[in-house]
Amino acid sequence: MKKLYSKLSALGAVLVIATAFASADTVTLASFGSTGATPSGVNNTALKFTADSTGVPIGTGATSDLNPGGVWTNPVTTFANSLWVSYNAGTAPGGAVIAPNGTYTYTSTFSDTLGASYSGTFEVMADDTVDVFLNGVKFITDSVGSPNDNKCESTVPNCTTVDSVAWSFTGTGSETLTFVVDQVGLSATGVDFDAKVVSSVVPEPNTLLLLGTGLVSAAGALFRRRRA
Repeated sequence: MKKLYSKLSALGAVLVIATAFASADTVTLASFGSTGATPSGVNNTALKFTADSTGVPIGTGATSDLNPGGVWTNPVTTFANSLWVSYNAGTAPGGAVIAPNGTYTYTSTFSDTLGASYSGTFEVMADDTVDVFLNGVKFITDSVGSPNDNKCESTVPNCTTVDSVAWSFTGTGSETLTFVVDQVGLSATGVDFDAKVVSSVVPEPNTLLLLGTGLVSAAGALFRRRRA
């Protein structure tokens, strides 16, 4: 009997403590290249280059951190120390590589809690412009010709304003971000972003709490009955 109420009490305490820690989940994201170091506190993978300017997958997907130079603003650092990223280190402003016109696609993945509701802010810049997708669903439209094409110029490397948007989604456990960067000016190209979201609902926290407190109470009742 002693072992039984000890186990019940211990299990109940664990469930109560787990509920406290499971009540919120924060995810911090930022851009960085695969050839550099991961910024501190960032939950996503390095940006992977998945397609060239004609949309055809190429190479190993490696990406490089860029120096923004005078015509790009510094990387966003609201939530983490992000970095400008491109498929080639020479495509920074003033670099030796001229990026052909077309689209350049990058991906990054991160994990979250299945079923949890997340909300927060997503910040992005790109040269020339970018559409951003979560699991294939577009949530930022800044591509050339779109109504929101007002953050980075579409003909010259001149990206000095951050596009900051409210962002919310339901966690699936594993998420994929896709960035489709338009290049129309035959010059520098790159993408930069950061984000932070916090879950407001975690599946069944109240159930865990009730079960945990119930087990603790049951253990106490057994202990009192044994002493009576």
